Amino acid sequence: MIIFLFGTWGSGKSYVGDLIEHHSGIPHMEADLLFDKDMVRGIRLRNYHELDLDGYFNRIFSEVTSYMRRSPNIVISQAIYRERYRKFLYECFAPEVRFVWVYTPNFEIQKSRVDMRATGGSMINSEVIEYMSPYWEQPEIPHYVLNNDENLNVELEKMMKEFGVYFSWED
Repeated sequence: MIIFLFGTWGSGKSYVGDLIEHHSGIPHMEADLLFDKDMVRGIRLRNYHELDLDGYFNRIFSEVTSYMRRSPNIVISQAIYRERYRKFLYECFAPEVRFVWVYTPNFEIQKSRVDMRATGGSMINSEVIEYMSPYWEQPEIPHYVLNNDENLNVELEKMMKEFGVYFSWED
């Protein structure tokens, strides 16, 4: 099974992916690690229109396909702002794929999360997510919505049960 965690920057995808890995044993991969030099440069310079997103999502496809030859399960976190790329990945990996929209209802919390990470060297900050927010496309593909709020633990455990994955909060 492939679990794609998607949502705007700062929504908590990486956090949720780490929780799933820690409490279920399913490995978590942050797809941002697949950015090539040109992607990193384009994001740093805010040249979003010049990013090779087709190439990037083909790299994600290749990495996941390669990984699935070795292990049956993986969790991947990536913003995936555009619906066409969600559809591409859905069509590539159906029926093994589950998409989960990690949603944080408070935009100020998202901005503070990315600004905190930016102090550690991340190229994404609140200025970037404010700029990118109009580009977010509502998902149409089949997906679950996971609210990253005070009920996250309960909702995450419930969702993983629906996926048929053993999930325990005990270490």
